[in-house]
Amino acid sequence: MTGDSVYGDSPTFVQGGRALGTWYVVDASADARVWVAEPVVVPAGTKGRRGRATTAPHVATKPERVDAVAARLPATAWTRVVVAEGSQGPRIFEYAALWVWFSEEGLPSGRERLLVRRSVGQEPELKCHRSNAPEQITVAKLAPVRGCHWSVEQSFQAAKGECGLDEYETRGWVG
Repeated sequence: MTGDSVYGDSPTFVQGGRALGTWYVVDASADARVWVAEPVVVPAGTKGRRGRATTAPHVATKPERVDAVAARLPATAWTRVVVAEGSQGPRIFEYAALWVWFSEEGLPSGRERLLVRRSVGQEPELKCHRSNAPEQITVAKLAPVRGCHWSVEQSFQAAKGECGLDEYETRGWVG
């Protein structure tokens, strides 16, 4: 399953995908929050040194922004991947991957892979994705999955045009 950051940033969507046992590669916003080490969750009802016991579970450490984590990746973390063959030749990007825990409503999700895509060129552009695919699925296999998102969007646009749904052509139809 693949999608843009509307889906990748939606806890309901990714939790639903996990509950169905579906693997996904979805975009994550640059301001999405992650933990790079497994966070410690303090359960509800825990009493600190002072005050009342907590009413909800919380995490002892603060998560980091995805773009900050991506900025710290070493040069050795990047691998060149041919995502697809385009009309002007192969679409090549550099990818880095690391295992993280995404923050979903303030609490950690299960362990997931953060994929960071970097364009090849003078001014590289970063794009982040999240995936729950197992470890044996390589980045070279995950990158084309995310790359096919563009062709799916193009197919939807073409289908809307053929059906007349792109120009409000069905407005006057009386059924």
